[in-house]
Amino acid sequence: LKWSAPSFTGISGQLTVPKKPGSSGTVGTPYVWPGVQNSNGVLQTVLDGKNNGNWWIGNGWYGNPSLPWGAGFSVSPGQVVNFNLQRNSNGSWTGTLSGAGSASTTFNISQTMTTAVLAVEVYSNPFDFGPVHFNNVVITATTAASGWC
Repeated sequence: LKWSAPSFTGISGQLTVPKKPGSSGTVGTPYVWPGVQNSNGVLQTVLDGKNNGNWWIGNGWYGNPSLPWGAGFSVSPGQVVNFNLQRNSNGSWTGTLSGAGSASTTFNISQTMTTAVLAVEVYSNPFDFGPVHFNNVVITATTAASGWC
């Protein structure tokens, strides 16, 4: 799912960890993530299935400038992770996670995000780990336009 607006300032909610992705015959890594993006990159909370069929979740910026990946933790199917990506008053962004663990990372990217996303990326893998549940999602933007909501 994707929404566009002149300037998103945050996305938060809960993600229920789906069952483990299959480990036989996979040719890539499945990812599930909420995030905000622009033409330079994407700030995302990524549920990463590359760890032998287990899940890991963390915050990260993928784009220009290139930054180290943020903090995260291992999670198990059925656990609920609270996520929050928020633009700070100085223009940086902070990603926080809580649930089975906790993590917080601030990204000094000072960029306006114009798209909010809820994504499942399977690449060449079978979608054998669904359904995927996002709950209580709140997306904030600084705009008077209502077409994105």
